[in-house]
Amino acid sequence: MASVQSSARHWNATPFVMVLVGGAMVALAALCLPMLSIWRATMLPPLHAAAESGDLARIKDTLDDGADPNQRVQSSWGQVYDGMTPLMLAASTGQADAIRLLIERGADAAMVDPHGRSAADFAALSGSDEAIALLKQAPRNDDTSSVR
Repeated sequence: MASVQSSARHWNATPFVMVLVGGAMVALAALCLPMLSIWRATMLPPLHAAAESGDLARIKDTLDDGADPNQRVQSSWGQVYDGMTPLMLAASTGQADAIRLLIERGADAAMVDPHGRSAADFAALSGSDEAIALLKQAPRNDDTSSVR
């Protein structure tokens, strides 16, 4: 309490003003928390975010607008998404319908991320038997399996 009072005197603020300022900081933090989930979702390109969440309508729309089904995340601010394709993200969350759609629209199941993991590896980690089966049957283009 003594340090709060000495800080208050230093800034010519009463303890009441200090409480108001502290309360404003708490209120600001409470307002910002919902934005964190929006910020996290916007770290990914639209097709990647749609694939990860299994949003089939958005996947179709972004592909129809010319998105590359084999585009890699270029920079996710040091996050785990660097080098991942939409197919890898759909597989990582076990989104079987999204995997099916992406493969139909040209996604290459042979591509690997910078750590050498394929969409099938991500599907195995997700535990989705349907996703694993889809990726085992997917056509492979071995020319694109290396990291670009």
